[in-house]
Amino acid sequence: MAPRIQIKPIGSFSFLLALHVLFLVSYAMLMPAFEGADEPEHLRYIETVYNGEKIHPIDRSDPRRYGIEVYQPPLYYHLSALVARMFPVVFPDHLAVNPDKNPRFPFLAHDDPGEIFPFDPPRRTLRLFRALSIIFGIAAFLLFAQILRLLMPESPQAASIILLVAALWPNNLQILSVVSNDGLVYVLSLALILTVLNCIQDDRPSHKQGLVVGTFFALGCLTKMTILLTASALFVVIILDSILDRHRGRAYLRILPAVLLPIFLLSGPFFVSQMIWYGSPTGEALLKILTPAWIQPSPRSFSTIIHAMLEILPGSFLADLCWQQLTLPFVSLQLFVLWVFFNVLMGIRTAFLGFRRPPREQILHQMLVFTSFFFMFFAVYRISAQWIGMQIRHVWNLWPITLLAPYCAIREMKLLKGINRKRILNIIFCGLMCVLVSINCLVIYNFIITYKPLERESRADLNYSLLINYWVQSPGMGVQYLQEAARSDSQ
Repeated sequence: MAPRIQIKPIGSFSFLLALHVLFLVSYAMLMPAFEGADEPEHLRYIETVYNGEKIHPIDRSDPRRYGIEVYQPPLYYHLSALVARMFPVVFPDHLAVNPDKNPRFPFLAHDDPGEIFPFDPPRRTLRLFRALSIIFGIAAFLLFAQILRLLMPESPQAASIILLVAALWPNNLQILSVVSNDGLVYVLSLALILTVLNCIQDDRPSHKQGLVVGTFFALGCLTKMTILLTASALFVVIILDSILDRHRGRAYLRILPAVLLPIFLLSGPFFVSQMIWYGSPTGEALLKILTPAWIQPSPRSFSTIIHAMLEILPGSFLADLCWQQLTLPFVSLQLFVLWVFFNVLMGIRTAFLGFRRPPREQILHQMLVFTSFFFMFFAVYRISAQWIGMQIRHVWNLWPITLLAPYCAIREMKLLKGINRKRILNIIFCGLMCVLVSINCLVIYNFIITYKPLERESRADLNYSLLINYWVQSPGMGVQYLQEAARSDSQ
């Protein structure tokens, strides 16, 4: 049995969990209402399911009746509607754009002093669904801690550093504190990774493990199709394991029916219906109907896309909080470059592992880190080639695994020979904790100062639904709507 992760001298596993929960709750409570990523649209989908309305998003007469997020698989929205039936909920009947925010990011909505605690009924309903996301965040923390126990049992101090970064990274906290299906698919991805790692460590993968793998993957497909990134990274690892050991390859083939059974039973009908209705199993065809202005009219060149990624990704990597007007470009650029550097270095080491014949599990673990980074990059590139926006949160499922890149890259280097490694790791832990806690406090402070309902002046009523409909037809129309409203307000 792998030893428990211990954090010395700062605290313990419980200490990190408490810190993670503290910031999750702070984000969920203090982030202005309906201003998380696409929160109004996710709420719109939940409300439709809650009201028992039969959804027909293919209706061309009103393609956006149910909101943009209706192209997503339904599991999260049905689960949220089920939770909502246990509490008194009031969905907002109207949202207005906040005119006090940066006009470059106009998807910001609140129109009422009801944001003052204990909030008005619609905002209490919003916090109910955010609380569900917090539960996902706690589950993700526990799953990732268990993954670290499997991957690096001999170095609890290094594991503590990685767990600290995953627990306090602003992007991660934001994803796990707003109303979105990202939190649930994040949990299912980590559960899928953990189950496959257990299969790799066991001498004989069992049919029970195959059923669990298939179930997690099927539930992920019913939550968000980004689970395919996780499955792709794991598939490469399983193929490599089969090549390294033919007996294990035959064992994987024996449990393949057990893997496929829950996939066919649980997610098979969904894929078939998507193909029949939209001609695409992933919902992308429907998304093109709902958001035509976001689709690139023609493929861009490789160099153009890479240039756009280099400009946008570093800021998004630190914190996908641009709608909160938080910018830390210098810090984010350094962290982004370091993250890429260690992943590339680890990939080079993985490529040359065969010359020194390391243990099979070590090869597979490093390959998992490498494939996680590769498929994250591939997915971001593909998104950048097709859509106007570029958001790290859409490929966030695999991000925690890539955090192991520095550990995998330097684990056997002799650079620290004769130096107290535990002391060095403790210093790194303390430094990262101070930096991340400070950044999150800055984010929370930003939440507080950007919304002061008691001091707000009377402004024009900017309708969120009208703005979003303009915006998906043409970003120019959305900006024109804001400008016209601002002119009428000044008069």
